[in-house]
Amino acid sequence: MRRRHMLAQAAQPIAAPKWSEPPSWLNQVFGTGMIVSLLGVGWIAWQALAFRVPSTVVETLLPRL
Repeated sequence: MRRRHMLAQAAQPIAAPKWSEPPSWLNQVFGTGMIVSLLGVGWIAWQALAFRVPSTVVETLLPRL
């Protein structure tokens, strides 16, 4: 009897706690924020790493700030 009871309990699926789904607008805001931040970081990196060739001899000889 005990064994049947244990087997019956083991055969039943365990109910997982149900997570509440976040609102869809929150997903959209998060996705938009990620895209904007990636574009901003890319723009900053482009500005920092851009190699600018001086167009005149005077620009070449002037110290860069």
